[in-house]
Amino acid sequence: MRHLTALVVAIAILTCPAMAQPDLQALAARYEQAVDHERWSEVIRVGGQIMALRPELATVPYNMACAHAQLGDPEAAIGQLALAAANGYGGLVSIQTDPDLDPIRSHARFAEIEAVVQARRNARFAEFCAEARGAAMLVVVPEGLDAEAPAPLIVALHGSGGRAEDFVEVYRAAAAAIGAVLVVPNGLRPAGNGGYSWTFRDEAEWMVMHAIERARAEHPIDGARIVLTGFSMGANTTLDVGLKHAGVFAGLVPVCGHWDADVMSMSEGEDQPRVMLMIGARDPWARTFREAQRMLSERGVESRLRVYPGVGHGYPADSDEQLVKAFRFVLGQE
Repeated sequence: MRHLTALVVAIAILTCPAMAQPDLQALAARYEQAVDHERWSEVIRVGGQIMALRPELATVPYNMACAHAQLGDPEAAIGQLALAAANGYGGLVSIQTDPDLDPIRSHARFAEIEAVVQARRNARFAEFCAEARGAAMLVVVPEGLDAEAPAPLIVALHGSGGRAEDFVEVYRAAAAAIGAVLVVPNGLRPAGNGGYSWTFRDEAEWMVMHAIERARAEHPIDGARIVLTGFSMGANTTLDVGLKHAGVFAGLVPVCGHWDADVMSMSEGEDQPRVMLMIGARDPWARTFREAQRMLSERGVESRLRVYPGVGHGYPADSDEQLVKAFRFVLGQE
């Protein structure tokens, strides 16, 4: 989980008005790169500088715990993990499965820290589900769609700081072109700029399944033609949720995401979704999508990669056309 949490922290640092300081921005960029490339000594050094400025952060000490554990300092590692828990860290799955913490799992305090995070996770997840059930969600049924015939469904997930009311316009035309119902939820966790974030994987997974239920309440949905797509953090969530639920999704269309083999799990079985990976050639995480395509192919998942020349962290200029092509591929309609 360390790479995704690093990105979340960096985004928060760069977007929160109270933290818009040049020195802190530079630290955030260096910290993110250090975590992504597993430069453990630098993670500890730069993470400590960030914590001196923002001592309430939780994911920074978590990653520092991973770094100390990998460098063979279990006491420092357990101390940082305890600080992360005290500061509100809620990544239970990460604590339970992150291989970087393996050297300290037998430490006498590890189970105690895990229990603290477990209790916080349970309370946090229950509160989220209660709020999400009453939250508004955009469901778009294209004009002229047969009200009686089951239709394809596209669930679209915005990136960090995004909002459903803005993001729906990215997919409206493409969804209509293939006669699909479109549902766009909000992440609900404030991102600090008026938008929302998919901060916790369990919440994101629950919201995706809830979005499918909401869409089915608006229109009959063909269960064999459900597509999950998303941008940036929404693309990460697309891969995380979609690959865990073989048989639920016909296809996945992640756009400009960040593939991390350490945190992406894949359910067993032959009924895997088709995957169309879309990313700009200038996107800093393009290399990870090339790795994703290779690994998916090795696992027998039918996948394609589209890298758009001259495009950075965003959609190509002809995004409607490219999304329609992607949807037709994952739905087997080429």
